[in-house]
Amino acid sequence: MKPTVSVVPSSLLHPSFRQFTPMFAEGTAALSVASCKNANAPQQVLVGGEDCSIALLNYETGHVIRRWVHAHGRDVNVITRPLKNGCFATGSRDKAVKVWSLTQDDSIADLEGHSLNVTSVDMHPDSTLVVSGSKDNTVRLWDVNRKEELYCGDIKLNLVHFVRFVPTVNCVAQGGEDLTLRLWDVRSGAGGKDLSLSCTLEGLDYYPTCCEIVESQPHCILTGHNGVNGCGSYICEWDLRMQKCLRMYLGHKETVTALRGGSSFYGTDRFFSVSQDNVIGSWHLEKDASVEEVHRPEANGVSVLEGRMTSMECEENGDLITTHASGCVVVYRPLGKDSVPSQRYRYIGVMPENCAS
Repeated sequence: MKPTVSVVPSSLLHPSFRQFTPMFAEGTAALSVASCKNANAPQQVLVGGEDCSIALLNYETGHVIRRWVHAHGRDVNVITRPLKNGCFATGSRDKAVKVWSLTQDDSIADLEGHSLNVTSVDMHPDSTLVVSGSKDNTVRLWDVNRKEELYCGDIKLNLVHFVRFVPTVNCVAQGGEDLTLRLWDVRSGAGGKDLSLSCTLEGLDYYPTCCEIVESQPHCILTGHNGVNGCGSYICEWDLRMQKCLRMYLGHKETVTALRGGSSFYGTDRFFSVSQDNVIGSWHLEKDASVEEVHRPEANGVSVLEGRMTSMECEENGDLITTHASGCVVVYRPLGKDSVPSQRYRYIGVMPENCAS
């Protein structure tokens, strides 16, 4: 039998590299990751798994601080970043939305109403509202304290891929498979909060799959789009006040699956993307208003050897975390503020191997 060797060469390992045992059941994916930095817990992340569990991980030490073993009945598709008070929300293939606290074993609220896979959730900064999107074509607004649905918007042929509160313009941004970006106003009335469709931005050739707020320009968002073989697979920068796409960022060859703004370590004009082409992209926001297309230099992309990435997160110190269909969680540490994180600093799971020649 031929010996096996890791597909990750030693040159891609950080000098302080450490590897830890897997967090999830063998053969199951790590599907979602969220930083706990807003809850004053640096280098701690929440990770959701295909095995229905959630783990609170200190990746510096490899210690799993808390584990919610049966958090959902099926895959944990999405986790929000915990707020300052420790509250976070999750969405699952079991059709449920749940709200949790970092310090409690049981969920705070179980929000049921979706009839299909929940693909996206977001929690309002004041922790009283949750918005969710699903493959059942609906966007739903929930009251956390009352544990009830406040609004359900049903738009045919619109499998929802993301929902995101944009507090600066008091709306929810939503994207789905009907090739549109929708903005829903968050309204207050006699009966409480609800959503009202404000505008529908059309003209897209490839549907939006993920979203990120531009922190330096909080009225702007980025959306990643589906694609194949170099067609589509772009990132759009939108001005929500002007209700228009400012420009496209080009460089990926397959569907863009996650976007994260760079931390203060990199500066406010930096952001990262991951794609089904197994590349982590590093980008700078374009400041020239006349530029409509930005092409990513080849050097600003890192090919990932661990297989399909399912989600991504960025820490304040510049660490980049990716989760993978293989079940592993990888932490990349940058060599400097201008570098693209490529060296593996922490590795939770089993490294893929090839037969030696």
